[in-house]
Amino acid sequence: MFMHLRKRRRKRRRRGMRDGRGQLTHRRSWTQRPSVVERRSRIGDWELDTIRASHGKGVVVSMTERRSRLHLLA
Repeated sequence: MFMHLRKRRRKRRRRGMRDGRGQLTHRRSWTQRPSVVERRSRIGDWELDTIRASHGKGVVVSMTERRSRLHLLA
């Protein structure tokens, strides 16, 4: 019967459930990077960031080469 009413009841949000997607198990912090990368003495060390729009409608990946400071967006 409630399916035929003009306005249905709002769905309840589940609390306490955590989304496990996107969690890296063996990740390393950027503070643990080698000293060669910190000195920017070689080409080929990239820094990547993910930029997500509100409500998950779009994603941009920002890639920066540490020595030449070349920026790429994808």
